[in-house]
Amino acid sequence: MSSDIQTTDELIRHLGGCNLFQSLLTAYASLLYMTSAFSMIFMSFGMYNPGWRCMDNMTTSLTTLAPTTATNITMQEMTTIWKTNVDVANRNNTTPDAAFTVSCDHYKACKNVQFSQRESTIVTEWGLICGDAWKVSTIISIQMSGMTFGYFVSGYLGDTFGRKRTLGMNTLIKAVFNFLSLASVSWEMFAVLKFFVGFTCGILFCVSNVYMTEFVTPKWRIISPSIPVWVLGCVLFSVCAIIFKDWRYIHIIDGCFTVLLLIPLLVFPESLRWLIINKREKKTNNAVRIMAKLNRVEVSDDINFLANQTKSMKVENKHNFHLLIQLFKKDSRQNTIILSYVLFVLNLFYFSSSFGVSMLPGDLYINNIIMYSTELFGNILAWFMPNIFGRRPTGIGACLTEAIAVGCFLCFNVFASGNVREIGGLAFVIVARNCSNLIWYVVVACTIELYPTTVRATAMGWMMFLSGVSSAITPYLVTSTQVMRVSYLVLVILFLGGSLMYTRIPETRDKDLSDGATSNRDVKDTDYTDIVQDVHSEQI
Repeated sequence: MSSDIQTTDELIRHLGGCNLFQSLLTAYASLLYMTSAFSMIFMSFGMYNPGWRCMDNMTTSLTTLAPTTATNITMQEMTTIWKTNVDVANRNNTTPDAAFTVSCDHYKACKNVQFSQRESTIVTEWGLICGDAWKVSTIISIQMSGMTFGYFVSGYLGDTFGRKRTLGMNTLIKAVFNFLSLASVSWEMFAVLKFFVGFTCGILFCVSNVYMTEFVTPKWRIISPSIPVWVLGCVLFSVCAIIFKDWRYIHIIDGCFTVLLLIPLLVFPESLRWLIINKREKKTNNAVRIMAKLNRVEVSDDINFLANQTKSMKVENKHNFHLLIQLFKKDSRQNTIILSYVLFVLNLFYFSSSFGVSMLPGDLYINNIIMYSTELFGNILAWFMPNIFGRRPTGIGACLTEAIAVGCFLCFNVFASGNVREIGGLAFVIVARNCSNLIWYVVVACTIELYPTTVRATAMGWMMFLSGVSSAITPYLVTSTQVMRVSYLVLVILFLGGSLMYTRIPETRDKDLSDGATSNRDVKDTDYTDIVQDVHSEQI
Protein backbone atom coordinates (compact mmCIF):
# COMPACT_ATOMS: atom_id res chain seq x y z
CA MET A 1 0.00 0.00 0.00
CA SER A 2 1.39 3.40 -0.89
CA SER A 3 0.19 6.93 -0.45
CA ASP A 4 1.50 10.48 -0.38
CA ILE A 5 2.74 11.67 3.00
CA GLN A 6 1.71 15.28 3.57
CA THR A 7 2.31 15.73 7.31
CA THR A 8 4.31 14.17 10.12
CA ASP A 9 1.08 12.89 11.65
CA GLU A 10 0.32 11.06 8.41
CA LEU A 11 3.80 9.53 8.50
CA ILE A 12 3.19 8.31 12.07
CA ARG A 13 -0.14 6.80 11.03
CA HIS A 14 1.53 5.04 8.08
CA LEU A 15 4.12 3.66 10.47
CA GLY A 16 1.48 1.89 12.50
CA GLY A 17 -0.08 4.72 14.48
CA CYS A 18 -0.17 3.89 18.19
CA ASN A 19 1.35 0.44 18.22
CA LEU A 20 4.10 -1.44 20.06
CA PHE A 21 6.74 1.27 19.62
CA GLN A 22 4.46 3.98 21.04
CA SER A 23 3.42 1.69 23.90
CA LEU A 24 7.01 0.98 24.91
CA LEU A 25 8.05 4.62 24.60
CA THR A 26 5.04 5.79 26.61
CA ALA A 27 5.81 3.22 29.33
CA TYR A 28 9.41 4.44 29.49
CA ALA A 29 8.50 8.14 29.64
CA SER A 30 5.92 7.31 32.30
CA LEU A 31 8.56 5.59 34.43
CA LEU A 32 10.72 8.72 34.20
CA TYR A 33 7.74 10.74 35.38
CA MET A 34 7.00 8.26 38.18
CA THR A 35 10.48 8.31 39.66
CA SER A 36 10.41 12.12 39.57
CA ALA A 37 7.12 12.09 41.49
CA PHE A 38 8.74 9.72 43.99
CA SER A 39 11.53 12.25 44.54
CA MET A 40 9.37 15.34 44.76
CA ILE A 41 6.90 13.98 47.29
CA PHE A 42 9.68 12.81 49.65
CA MET A 43 9.30 15.72 52.05
CA SER A 44 5.73 14.67 52.92
CA PHE A 45 7.58 12.00 54.94
CA GLY A 46 10.80 13.92 55.53
CA MET A 47 8.98 16.73 57.38
CA TYR A 48 7.26 14.31 59.79
CA ASN A 49 8.04 14.64 63.52
CA PRO A 50 7.39 11.28 65.23
CA GLY A 51 7.88 12.74 68.75
CA TRP A 52 10.79 13.12 71.15
CA ARG A 53 11.71 12.67 74.77
CA CYS A 54 14.30 14.11 77.12
CA MET A 55 16.85 11.67 78.50
CA ASP A 56 18.44 14.03 81.07
CA ASN A 57 16.89 12.36 84.13
CA MET A 58 17.54 8.63 84.01
CA THR A 59 17.14 7.98 87.77
CA THR A 60 13.39 7.51 87.60
CA SER A 61 12.46 6.99 84.01
CA LEU A 62 11.95 9.52 81.26
CA THR A 63 11.12 13.19 81.06
CA THR A 64 8.87 13.86 78.12
CA LEU A 65 7.68 17.00 76.55
CA ALA A 66 4.39 16.66 78.43
CA PRO A 67 3.75 19.52 80.91
CA THR A 68 4.44 17.56 84.09
CA THR A 69 6.85 18.04 86.96
CA ALA A 70 6.44 14.57 88.43
CA THR A 71 9.65 12.96 89.54
CA ASN A 72 8.36 9.59 90.70
CA ILE A 73 6.62 8.28 87.60
CA THR A 74 6.70 4.82 86.19
CA MET A 75 8.03 3.90 82.77
CA GLN A 76 4.54 2.81 81.71
CA GLU A 77 2.99 6.10 82.82
CA MET A 78 5.70 8.14 81.12
CA THR A 79 5.34 6.17 77.90
CA THR A 80 1.59 6.78 78.01
CA ILE A 81 2.15 10.53 78.39
CA TRP A 82 4.54 10.55 75.43
CA LYS A 83 2.14 8.60 73.22
CA THR A 84 -0.77 10.84 74.29
CA ASN A 85 1.28 13.91 73.45
CA VAL A 86 1.92 12.63 69.92
CA ASP A 87 -1.75 11.71 69.44
CA VAL A 88 -2.92 15.10 70.67
CA ALA A 89 -0.48 16.79 68.31
CA ASN A 90 -1.85 14.85 65.34
CA ARG A 91 -5.43 15.71 66.25
CA ASN A 92 -4.59 19.38 66.68
CA ASN A 93 -2.81 19.60 63.35
CA THR A 94 0.57 20.23 64.97
CA THR A 95 3.81 18.39 65.36
CA PRO A 96 4.21 16.58 68.71
CA ASP A 97 6.51 19.19 70.21
CA ALA A 98 3.82 21.85 69.77
CA ALA A 99 1.05 19.91 71.47
CA PHE A 100 1.53 21.84 74.71
CA THR A 101 2.53 25.43 75.23
CA VAL A 102 5.62 24.53 77.25
CA SER A 103 6.89 21.91 74.80
CA CYS A 104 9.54 24.08 73.20
CA ASP A 105 10.67 25.32 76.61
CA HIS A 106 11.28 21.72 77.62
CA TYR A 107 13.16 21.12 74.36
CA LYS A 108 15.43 24.12 74.88
CA ALA A 109 16.19 23.10 78.46
CA CYS A 110 16.90 19.47 77.59
CA LYS A 111 20.52 18.54 76.98
CA ASN A 112 19.91 14.98 75.78
CA VAL A 113 16.99 14.81 73.33
CA GLN A 114 16.01 11.47 71.86
CA PHE A 115 13.56 11.29 68.98
CA SER A 116 11.27 8.34 68.45
CA GLN A 117 13.17 5.42 66.97
CA ARG A 118 10.19 4.37 64.86
CA GLU A 119 11.04 6.72 61.99
CA SER A 120 14.16 8.43 60.73
CA THR A 121 13.20 11.64 58.94
CA ILE A 122 14.86 14.94 58.13
CA VAL A 123 13.30 16.35 61.29
CA THR A 124 14.83 13.66 63.51
CA GLU A 125 18.17 13.74 61.69
CA TRP A 126 18.87 17.41 62.44
CA GLY A 127 16.34 18.21 65.19
CA LEU A 128 14.23 20.56 63.07
CA ILE A 129 11.54 21.40 65.62
CA CYS A 130 10.54 24.38 67.75
CA GLY A 131 12.85 27.26 66.84
CA ASP A 132 14.28 25.29 63.93
CA ALA A 133 10.93 24.14 62.50
CA TRP A 134 11.10 26.83 59.81
CA LYS A 135 14.01 24.98 58.23
CA VAL A 136 11.68 22.18 57.11
CA SER A 137 9.58 24.56 55.05
CA THR A 138 12.79 26.11 53.75
CA ILE A 139 14.03 22.73 52.48
CA ILE A 140 10.71 22.13 50.73
CA SER A 141 10.76 25.57 49.14
CA ILE A 142 14.37 25.10 48.01
CA GLN A 143 13.51 21.78 46.37
CA MET A 144 10.43 23.32 44.74
CA SER A 145 12.54 26.26 43.59
CA GLY A 146 14.92 23.79 41.95
CA MET A 147 12.01 22.14 40.17
CA THR A 148 10.75 25.56 39.09
CA PHE A 149 14.15 26.53 37.66
CA GLY A 150 14.24 23.15 35.93
CA TYR A 151 10.90 23.94 34.32
CA PHE A 152 12.26 27.27 33.11
CA VAL A 153 15.29 25.85 31.31
CA SER A 154 13.67 22.55 30.24
CA GLY A 155 12.06 24.07 27.19
CA TYR A 156 15.28 25.61 25.96
CA LEU A 157 17.22 22.37 26.54
CA GLY A 158 14.55 20.19 24.94
CA ASP A 159 14.11 22.42 21.89
CA THR A 160 17.85 23.02 21.44
CA PHE A 161 19.56 19.74 22.24
CA GLY A 162 16.69 17.36 21.63
CA ARG A 163 14.22 15.51 23.83
CA LYS A 164 16.21 12.29 24.19
CA ARG A 165 19.56 13.88 25.02
CA THR A 166 17.95 16.18 27.59
CA LEU A 167 16.18 13.27 29.29
CA GLY A 168 19.31 11.12 29.41
CA MET A 169 21.54 13.83 30.82
CA ASN A 170 19.12 14.81 33.58
CA THR A 171 18.24 11.23 34.51
CA LEU A 172 21.92 10.64 35.22
CA ILE A 173 22.28 13.89 37.19
CA LYS A 174 19.19 13.08 39.25
CA ALA A 175 20.59 9.69 40.26
CA VAL A 176 23.94 11.22 41.23
CA PHE A 177 22.41 13.87 43.50
CA ASN A 178 20.08 11.33 45.12
CA PHE A 179 23.09 9.28 46.17
CA LEU A 180 25.00 12.38 47.26
CA SER A 181 22.09 13.29 49.55
CA LEU A 182 23.00 10.27 51.68
CA ALA A 183 26.28 11.96 52.59
CA SER A 184 24.63 15.14 53.87
CA VAL A 185 26.20 16.33 57.12
CA SER A 186 23.82 19.24 57.70
CA TRP A 187 20.35 20.34 56.72
CA GLU A 188 21.92 23.10 54.61
CA MET A 189 23.87 20.57 52.54
CA PHE A 190 20.78 18.41 52.19
CA ALA A 191 18.74 21.41 51.01
CA VAL A 192 21.32 22.28 48.33
CA LEU A 193 21.34 18.70 47.03
CA LYS A 194 17.53 18.62 47.00
CA PHE A 195 17.60 21.77 44.89
CA PHE A 196 19.44 19.88 42.15
CA VAL A 197 17.16 16.86 42.52
CA GLY A 198 14.19 19.18 42.08
CA PHE A 199 15.93 20.86 39.13
CA THR A 200 16.30 17.57 37.24
CA CYS A 201 12.76 16.50 38.15
CA GLY A 202 11.38 19.70 36.65
CA ILE A 203 13.16 18.96 33.37
CA LEU A 204 12.04 15.32 33.34
CA PHE A 205 8.42 16.27 34.08
CA CYS A 206 8.32 18.68 31.15
CA VAL A 207 10.37 16.96 28.45
CA SER A 208 9.04 13.43 29.07
CA ASN A 209 5.50 14.62 28.29
CA VAL A 210 6.61 16.26 25.07
CA TYR A 211 8.80 13.30 24.07
CA MET A 212 6.10 10.63 24.23
CA THR A 213 3.23 12.71 22.81
CA GLU A 214 5.18 13.67 19.68
CA PHE A 215 5.05 10.04 18.53
CA VAL A 216 1.33 9.37 19.02
CA THR A 217 -1.92 10.15 17.19
CA PRO A 218 -4.42 12.83 18.37
CA LYS A 219 -6.62 10.50 20.44
CA TRP A 220 -3.68 9.28 22.49
CA ARG A 221 -2.18 12.71 23.17
CA ILE A 222 -4.50 13.06 26.17
CA ILE A 223 -4.39 9.39 27.20
CA SER A 224 -0.60 8.91 27.22
CA PRO A 225 0.21 11.75 29.68
CA SER A 226 -2.76 10.82 31.90
CA ILE A 227 -1.52 7.34 32.71
CA PRO A 228 -1.54 7.53 36.54
CA VAL A 229 2.22 7.44 36.94
CA TRP A 230 2.27 10.38 39.37
CA VAL A 231 -0.24 8.54 41.55
CA LEU A 232 1.71 5.29 41.24
CA GLY A 233 4.92 7.09 42.15
CA CYS A 234 3.30 8.61 45.24
CA VAL A 235 1.75 5.30 46.30
CA LEU A 236 5.09 3.54 45.76
CA PHE A 237 6.74 6.19 47.89
CA SER A 238 4.13 5.77 50.64
CA VAL A 239 4.64 1.99 50.65
CA CYS A 240 8.42 2.43 50.84
CA ALA A 241 7.97 4.89 53.71
CA ILE A 242 5.82 2.39 55.59
CA ILE A 243 8.29 -0.46 55.05
CA PHE A 244 11.59 1.33 55.67
CA LYS A 245 10.63 4.48 57.63
CA ASP A 246 14.12 5.80 56.99
CA TRP A 247 14.97 8.71 54.69
CA ARG A 248 18.31 7.13 53.70
CA TYR A 249 16.81 3.88 52.41
CA ILE A 250 14.23 5.84 50.46
CA HIS A 251 16.98 7.81 48.69
CA ILE A 252 18.87 4.61 47.87
CA ILE A 253 15.77 3.09 46.27
CA ASP A 254 15.13 6.28 44.30
CA GLY A 255 18.72 6.48 43.05
CA CYS A 256 18.91 2.83 41.95
CA PHE A 257 15.58 3.00 40.14
CA THR A 258 16.69 6.16 38.33
CA VAL A 259 19.97 4.58 37.17
CA LEU A 260 18.08 1.67 35.59
CA LEU A 261 16.06 4.12 33.49
CA LEU A 262 19.19 5.11 31.57
CA ILE A 263 19.29 1.73 29.79
CA PRO A 264 16.21 2.12 27.50
CA LEU A 265 17.61 5.37 26.05
CA LEU A 266 20.19 3.26 24.24
CA VAL A 267 17.36 1.88 22.10
CA PHE A 268 14.77 4.62 21.67
CA PRO A 269 15.37 7.28 18.96
CA GLU A 270 15.21 11.03 19.24
CA SER A 271 11.81 12.68 18.72
CA LEU A 272 10.87 12.26 15.07
CA ARG A 273 9.44 15.77 14.88
CA TRP A 274 12.54 17.35 16.45
CA LEU A 275 14.79 15.51 13.99
CA ILE A 276 12.69 16.68 11.04
CA ILE A 277 12.71 20.37 11.91
CA ASN A 278 16.44 20.20 12.64
CA LYS A 279 17.10 18.55 9.25
CA ARG A 280 18.78 15.45 10.69
CA GLU A 281 18.08 13.25 7.67
CA LYS A 282 20.10 10.20 8.66
CA LYS A 283 18.72 10.06 12.20
CA THR A 284 15.21 10.76 10.93
CA ASN A 285 15.29 7.79 8.59
CA ASN A 286 16.79 5.66 11.38
CA ALA A 287 13.96 6.68 13.71
CA VAL A 288 11.43 5.79 10.99
CA ARG A 289 12.91 2.35 10.60
CA ILE A 290 12.97 1.71 14.36
CA MET A 291 9.29 2.63 14.55
CA ALA A 292 8.47 0.51 11.51
CA LYS A 293 10.36 -2.50 12.87
CA LEU A 294 8.70 -2.47 16.30
CA ASN A 295 5.28 -1.76 14.78
CA ARG A 296 5.82 -4.52 12.18
CA VAL A 297 5.42 -2.18 9.22
CA GLU A 298 7.56 -2.37 6.07
CA VAL A 299 8.95 0.79 4.47
CA SER A 300 10.78 1.21 1.20
CA ASP A 301 14.57 1.24 1.30
CA ASP A 302 14.77 4.52 -0.62
CA ILE A 303 12.70 6.51 1.88
CA ASN A 304 13.70 10.16 1.82
CA PHE A 305 10.90 11.83 3.66
CA LEU A 306 12.98 14.54 5.28
CA ALA A 307 14.67 16.05 2.21
CA ASN A 308 11.48 17.27 0.57
CA GLN A 309 9.63 18.07 3.76
CA THR A 310 12.04 20.66 5.14
CA LYS A 311 12.28 22.76 1.97
CA SER A 312 9.24 24.88 2.81
CA MET A 313 9.53 24.74 6.59
CA LYS A 314 10.24 27.97 8.41
CA VAL A 315 12.12 27.06 11.56
CA GLU A 316 12.93 29.63 14.23
CA ASN A 317 16.48 29.89 15.56
CA LYS A 318 16.38 27.43 18.44
CA HIS A 319 19.75 28.35 19.87
CA ASN A 320 18.48 31.48 21.56
CA PHE A 321 16.23 32.25 24.49
CA HIS A 322 14.11 34.44 22.22
CA LEU A 323 12.03 31.30 21.71
CA LEU A 324 10.26 32.37 24.90
CA ILE A 325 9.18 35.59 23.21
CA GLN A 326 7.27 33.55 20.62
CA LEU A 327 4.86 32.47 23.35
CA PHE A 328 3.79 36.06 23.94
CA LYS A 329 3.25 37.17 20.37
CA LYS A 330 -0.24 38.31 19.44
CA ASP A 331 -1.45 34.92 18.23
CA SER A 332 -0.17 33.01 21.27
CA ARG A 333 -0.34 35.44 24.16
CA GLN A 334 -3.87 34.68 25.31
CA ASN A 335 -3.37 30.91 25.34
CA THR A 336 -0.08 31.23 27.19
CA ILE A 337 -1.52 33.43 29.93
CA ILE A 338 -4.67 31.35 30.49
CA LEU A 339 -2.99 27.94 30.54
CA SER A 340 -0.17 29.09 32.85
CA TYR A 341 -2.71 30.73 35.19
CA VAL A 342 -4.73 27.52 35.48
CA LEU A 343 -1.63 25.44 36.18
CA PHE A 344 -0.50 27.99 38.77
CA VAL A 345 -3.78 27.81 40.68
CA LEU A 346 -4.24 24.03 40.60
CA ASN A 347 -0.66 23.54 41.87
CA LEU A 348 -1.41 25.84 44.79
CA PHE A 349 -4.11 23.46 45.94
CA TYR A 350 -2.54 20.15 44.96
CA PHE A 351 0.81 20.63 46.68
CA SER A 352 -0.65 22.43 49.70
CA SER A 353 -2.97 19.47 50.26
CA SER A 354 0.00 17.11 49.80
CA PHE A 355 2.30 18.87 52.26
CA GLY A 356 -0.63 19.50 54.60
CA VAL A 357 -1.49 15.81 54.87
CA SER A 358 -0.01 15.74 58.38
CA MET A 359 -2.70 18.25 59.37
CA LEU A 360 -5.46 15.82 58.43
CA PRO A 361 -6.88 13.60 61.17
CA GLY A 362 -5.85 9.97 61.26
CA ASP A 363 -2.66 8.08 60.46
CA LEU A 364 -0.13 9.90 58.25
CA TYR A 365 0.75 6.84 56.14
CA ILE A 366 -2.84 5.72 55.63
CA ASN A 367 -3.93 9.24 54.65
CA ASN A 368 -1.08 9.38 52.13
CA ILE A 369 -2.10 6.11 50.52
CA ILE A 370 -5.81 7.02 50.48
CA MET A 371 -5.21 10.43 48.92
CA TYR A 372 -2.84 9.25 46.21
CA SER A 373 -4.56 5.98 45.31
CA THR A 374 -8.00 7.61 44.96
CA GLU A 375 -6.56 10.05 42.42
CA LEU A 376 -6.72 7.24 39.88
CA PHE A 377 -10.32 8.25 39.23
CA GLY A 378 -9.15 11.62 37.89
CA ASN A 379 -6.75 9.88 35.52
CA ILE A 380 -9.50 7.58 34.25
CA LEU A 381 -11.74 10.60 33.57
CA ALA A 382 -8.87 12.16 31.60
CA TRP A 383 -8.81 9.13 29.28
CA PHE A 384 -12.38 9.69 28.13
CA MET A 385 -13.85 13.12 28.85
CA PRO A 386 -11.45 15.27 26.76
CA ASN A 387 -11.87 12.92 23.78
CA ILE A 388 -15.66 12.75 24.13
CA PHE A 389 -16.59 16.31 25.16
CA GLY A 390 -13.46 18.14 24.00
CA ARG A 391 -10.53 19.77 25.78
CA ARG A 392 -12.21 23.11 26.43
CA PRO A 393 -15.53 21.90 27.97
CA THR A 394 -13.66 19.43 30.15
CA GLY A 395 -11.31 22.13 31.43
CA ILE A 396 -14.19 24.48 32.22
CA GLY A 397 -16.18 21.81 34.06
CA ALA A 398 -13.17 20.54 36.05
CA CYS A 399 -12.24 24.05 37.26
CA LEU A 400 -15.82 24.71 38.34
CA THR A 401 -16.11 21.35 40.12
CA GLU A 402 -12.84 21.89 41.96
CA ALA A 403 -14.01 25.29 43.19
CA ILE A 404 -17.14 23.65 44.61
CA ALA A 405 -15.18 20.77 46.20
CA VAL A 406 -12.68 23.08 47.93
CA GLY A 407 -15.57 25.21 49.16
CA CYS A 408 -17.31 22.14 50.61
CA PHE A 409 -14.09 21.07 52.33
CA LEU A 410 -13.92 24.48 53.99
CA CYS A 411 -17.50 24.18 55.20
CA PHE A 412 -16.81 20.80 56.81
CA ASN A 413 -13.53 22.03 58.29
CA VAL A 414 -15.10 25.14 59.85
CA PHE A 415 -18.63 24.09 60.83
CA ALA A 416 -18.55 20.30 61.34
CA SER A 417 -16.97 18.31 64.14
CA GLY A 418 -15.99 14.79 65.06
CA ASN A 419 -16.18 12.01 62.49
CA VAL A 420 -18.35 14.11 60.17
CA ARG A 421 -15.62 16.74 59.94
CA GLU A 422 -12.90 14.17 59.41
CA ILE A 423 -14.62 11.96 56.83
CA GLY A 424 -16.39 14.77 54.99
CA GLY A 425 -13.28 16.93 54.80
CA LEU A 426 -11.10 14.11 53.50
CA ALA A 427 -13.75 13.13 50.94
CA PHE A 428 -13.91 16.60 49.41
CA VAL A 429 -10.12 16.92 49.41
CA ILE A 430 -10.05 13.71 47.36
CA VAL A 431 -12.67 15.09 44.94
CA ALA A 432 -10.72 18.33 44.52
CA ARG A 433 -7.43 16.50 43.94
CA ASN A 434 -9.08 14.36 41.25
CA CYS A 435 -10.25 17.54 39.55
CA SER A 436 -6.69 18.87 39.76
CA ASN A 437 -5.47 15.73 38.03
CA LEU A 438 -8.06 16.07 35.26
CA ILE A 439 -7.28 19.76 34.71
CA TRP A 440 -3.55 19.05 34.65
CA TYR A 441 -3.80 16.51 31.83
CA VAL A 442 -6.19 18.66 29.81
CA VAL A 443 -3.81 21.62 30.06
CA VAL A 444 -0.84 19.43 29.08
CA ALA A 445 -2.73 18.17 26.02
CA CYS A 446 -3.75 21.71 25.02
CA THR A 447 -0.19 22.96 25.40
CA ILE A 448 1.18 20.20 23.18
CA GLU A 449 -1.53 20.72 20.57
CA LEU A 450 -1.55 24.54 20.47
CA TYR A 451 2.17 25.13 19.95
CA PRO A 452 4.40 23.95 17.07
CA THR A 453 7.37 21.62 17.48
CA THR A 454 9.81 24.54 17.28
CA VAL A 455 8.60 25.95 20.62
CA ARG A 456 6.52 23.11 22.09
CA ALA A 457 8.98 22.20 24.85
CA THR A 458 9.54 25.89 25.56
CA ALA A 459 5.79 26.42 25.94
CA MET A 460 5.45 23.44 28.25
CA GLY A 461 8.46 24.53 30.27
CA TRP A 462 7.23 28.11 30.65
CA MET A 463 3.79 27.19 31.94
CA MET A 464 5.14 24.54 34.27
CA PHE A 465 7.66 27.12 35.46
CA LEU A 466 4.80 29.31 36.65
CA SER A 467 3.11 26.32 38.23
CA GLY A 468 6.43 25.58 39.95
CA VAL A 469 6.48 29.10 41.37
CA SER A 470 3.15 28.33 43.00
CA SER A 471 4.36 25.00 44.39
CA ALA A 472 7.37 26.72 46.00
CA ILE A 473 5.07 28.81 48.21
CA THR A 474 2.56 26.08 49.05
CA PRO A 475 4.26 24.97 52.31
CA TYR A 476 3.38 28.37 53.74
CA LEU A 477 -0.31 27.94 52.92
CA VAL A 478 -0.70 25.17 55.49
CA THR A 479 1.39 26.42 58.42
CA SER A 480 -1.75 26.42 60.60
CA THR A 481 -5.44 25.63 60.33
CA GLN A 482 -6.36 29.31 60.22
CA VAL A 483 -3.90 30.08 57.40
CA MET A 484 -5.14 27.03 55.48
CA ARG A 485 -8.77 28.16 55.69
CA VAL A 486 -8.02 31.63 54.37
CA SER A 487 -5.81 30.21 51.61
CA TYR A 488 -8.45 27.75 50.45
CA LEU A 489 -11.14 30.44 50.41
CA VAL A 490 -8.95 32.45 48.03
CA LEU A 491 -8.41 29.31 45.93
CA VAL A 492 -12.18 28.87 45.50
CA ILE A 493 -12.33 32.32 43.90
CA LEU A 494 -9.27 31.63 41.73
CA PHE A 495 -10.73 28.35 40.42
CA LEU A 496 -13.99 30.10 39.52
CA GLY A 497 -11.93 32.64 37.58
CA GLY A 498 -10.07 29.83 35.86
CA SER A 499 -13.30 28.25 34.63
CA LEU A 500 -14.30 31.55 33.04
CA MET A 501 -10.90 32.12 31.46
CA TYR A 502 -10.81 28.64 29.97
CA THR A 503 -13.75 29.52 27.72
CA ARG A 504 -11.24 31.51 25.63
CA ILE A 505 -9.03 28.49 24.85
CA PRO A 506 -9.54 27.10 21.29
CA GLU A 507 -10.65 23.49 20.95
CA THR A 508 -7.85 21.17 19.81
CA ARG A 509 -9.49 17.75 19.85
CA ASP A 510 -8.60 15.61 16.78
CA LYS A 511 -6.18 18.26 15.46
CA ASP A 512 -2.80 17.23 14.01
CA LEU A 513 0.29 18.74 15.59
CA SER A 514 2.03 21.66 13.92
CA ASP A 515 5.75 21.25 13.25
CA GLY A 516 7.23 24.34 11.62
CA ALA A 517 4.54 26.99 11.96
CA THR A 518 5.33 30.04 14.06
CA SER A 519 1.71 30.73 14.97
CA ASN A 520 -0.75 28.59 16.88
CA ARG A 521 -3.91 30.49 16.03
CA ASP A 522 -5.25 28.05 13.46
CA VAL A 523 -3.74 24.94 15.05
CA LYS A 524 -2.89 23.56 11.61
CA ASP A 525 0.01 21.53 10.27
CA THR A 526 2.85 23.13 8.43
CA ASP A 527 2.17 23.63 4.72
CA TYR A 528 4.49 21.08 3.12
CA THR A 529 4.09 22.22 -0.48
CA ASP A 530 7.11 20.40 -1.82
CA ILE A 531 6.41 16.97 -0.41
CA VAL A 532 6.28 14.42 -3.22
CA GLN A 533 7.95 11.44 -1.61
CA ASP A 534 5.88 8.29 -1.25
CA VAL A 535 6.40 6.14 1.78
CA HIS A 536 5.36 2.60 0.99
CA SER A 537 4.16 0.72 4.03
CA GLU A 538 2.47 -2.59 4.41
CA GLN A 539 0.95 -3.92 7.62
CA ILE A 540 2.04 -7.44 8.36
